Amino acid sequence: MRLIFTILAIWLLSMTAWPDPGDSYELSADAPQGLIEPLVMRSRGSSESLQAPDEFQIHRFASRLGKIGAITAMDDGAVYVTDTKHGRVFEIVDRGRDGRADHQRVIMNQLDRPSDIVSFGENIFVADQKAVWRWNKETQSTNMLADLSNMSAGPNRALIHHPQSHSIWIAMNLAGGQSKIIAIDLASGRAKLIWELDGHISKFLANGPKDIWVSVDNQLIKVEPHAVQTSKFPVEPGVQIAGMTSINADNAPAGFALWADHVFVSQGGVAKLSKNTSGGLNVIAVPTRFGHPVANMEVVVDGFLSANRRSAWGVPGPIMIDRRGLFISDPLQGSLWLMSKSSVQPDIVLSETVEPDTEIIPEVETAKKTIPSRPPPIRGSQIETASKIEIGSTIIKDWEAAQKAKAEQDAKETPDD
Repeated sequence: MRLIFTILAIWLLSMTAWPDPGDSYELSADAPQGLIEPLVMRSRGSSESLQAPDEFQIHRFASRLGKIGAITAMDDGAVYVTDTKHGRVFEIVDRGRDGRADHQRVIMNQLDRPSDIVSFGENIFVADQKAVWRWNKETQSTNMLADLSNMSAGPNRALIHHPQSHSIWIAMNLAGGQSKIIAIDLASGRAKLIWELDGHISKFLANGPKDIWVSVDNQLIKVEPHAVQTSKFPVEPGVQIAGMTSINADNAPAGFALWADHVFVSQGGVAKLSKNTSGGLNVIAVPTRFGHPVANMEVVVDGFLSANRRSAWGVPGPIMIDRRGLFISDPLQGSLWLMSKSSVQPDIVLSETVEPDTEIIPEVETAKKTIPSRPPPIRGSQIETASKIEIGSTIIKDWEAAQKAKAEQDAKETPDD
């Protein structure tokens, strides 16, 4: 009987196994979508880290950032984070751009529930309940780009700098369950309606110069104002898309080439968790084909959800990628994590010794490329440390006698005047 229960337990575990970081899975619309709730939140210890694929490392970049609503970065490596709960914006300085924060400070405060933040040039733009604010790094000054105080919209107001126009796009979530995307011109501050759709928008994504996507619940939706049918793509059922990012030529970090045509999605829903596929509460990479996602996903970052799936150490929130790696925020713990390629040096194969200044002509066919080693140092005759030359040394006397004999010989050969 005990053997039967053991076999049954192993079978049940195999039916509910989820991919680990680096594993792929495919969503199926026919799979049962049972839900587990509620989820108990736990505090993560200082020695506990998130999980990344092999050959990658992940560490805590910054902490004590409040309830993180959005993150962005400037070209100099400074990272900016909004604290939705306390109405602040943090600047986290990374002088060496080595993925290690040097210090952090508050550059904006007394905001009304700041939701999203984007950077462009020397400016960052922050959306809260009152306005879209512009903060300039050179002048350390703040001014209003657009007044939103008369807009009857929800608190989550996503932002994006439109890559093909000198404007900031903002998503306004209306009470009736619809959303509007409005473009705000950076020079004049004038607003223009771009698109309306059903559902509330949480985040924007620019996947290339022309592909603009938004997230609504667990769906990726392409912004297509003039299309007859909207392109939609669902990720994990029962979760909320909390952040999106992708790789381009300007921000590609070392070791991330395998995700060059992917969209990174953080699945941060808390209330409901799916019983199958990846389990939710993670960061996945969704491959794209001609700019459109396909249903074959890879778990990139995990470690938020406990093994029994009834408790969690925080949730994945807004994400960002630059040349240092993938940044993952945890809004509940107030932490910012960074996943990067592990600094493992490859093995060097040494060939035979080559004389200096010798031209090396590569062979047409080689089974293995090698790096020529430097020639060994030349070791000539040496004077021992304890050896000395005495004043009365025969070396000195012989030299003096030779000089005297040479002078006498010169005097004989030189005729007198």
